[in-house]
Amino acid sequence: MEYKEFSFELRPKGIYIQAGYQRFMVGFYEQSSLKYAVAVQWVRDQAGILPTLEQALVLCEHRTEINDALRAAGQRPIGDYHFWTRRQHAVSSGSVYEVNMHNGNIDRSSKEYYNAARAVYPGK
Repeated sequence: MEYKEFSFELRPKGIYIQAGYQRFMVGFYEQSSLKYAVAVQWVRDQAGILPTLEQALVLCEHRTEINDALRAAGQRPIGDYHFWTRRQHAVSSGSVYEVNMHNGNIDRSSKEYYNAARAVYPGK
């Protein structure tokens, strides 16, 4: 997947990202090893939402640049986790799509699997 446009800027609560038509903000929060329902609630507590599949792919594709900015801001970089997305898997109601932040692979994950979450805010 190739995005012709990509830019980001640091803001008080996160990094504002624009990639093509995608505009969103990645919060400075990350929590690993959570079940899906707990992860969703945790992200809501951060005033955020789980990323779309497309947003998670943008994060993976540009992770090096984003992580450089996060480190410069004294924040935790995006790790080598599998990130859940908001998209449900059509075959099984008990599973969702996830993106492997190490290599960009998309897979299906059970909601009972312990995973990772990062708050993503809608861009305005």
